[in-house]
Amino acid sequence: MSPGILKRRNAAAMAVMFFAVAGCTAFAVWATRRREDWQLVQSVGGIAVGTPYRSDDGRVFLPIDFDVSGLRAITTQPTTMNSGMMCAAPLVDVGPQVISITVRTELADKGGYGPGCPDADLGDLAAGRYAVVYASPDGSEHPLGTIDVPIP
Repeated sequence: MSPGILKRRNAAAMAVMFFAVAGCTAFAVWATRRREDWQLVQSVGGIAVGTPYRSDDGRVFLPIDFDVSGLRAITTQPTTMNSGMMCAAPLVDVGPQVISITVRTELADKGGYGPGCPDADLGDLAAGRYAVVYASPDGSEHPLGTIDVPIP
């Protein structure tokens, strides 16, 4: 076999291995993404919501103060510490007067949000006052407060 053919085969084999490993990593991150229950939220220091704001395109965002690492007290003293986990974009359900939020976590990955959550995207929400609750996967809801969504 000529050296040129061997080089092409090696390059092809390396490309296949690269994409297999990259695909496995992406799958592992996706497969470990989970909705967290109220018990975990409380065990890592709690959760709070900030003041909503509108982006230039009119979408409303709600800052979420949450740290899955358990290194900060937000509304309660943390009793659990986590490493290797990061916060994914929270799940949001917007009702007529109530906004439900659920934290999602996943294995830490390059380019992720880190231990804190990104702001919750509430969409093109009408101005007004809304109650905000934490929606635990078991169906229970825990009040987080009220917010006033600004006029566009």
